[in-house]
Amino acid sequence: MQTLEPQLLATPVTGRNLTGTTLGDQLRAAPTLVVFLRHFG
Repeated sequence: MQTLEPQLLATPVTGRNLTGTTLGDQLRAAPTLVVFLRHFG
């Protein structure tokens, strides 16, 4: 398991049904599985 760096947690996020404005706001303090998907379209 790896932890995310503080700079990454400060990254702004946009989208539907989000409760925060940064990645850190979205994840909160609970352990969370983060999966990054890329679209090659």
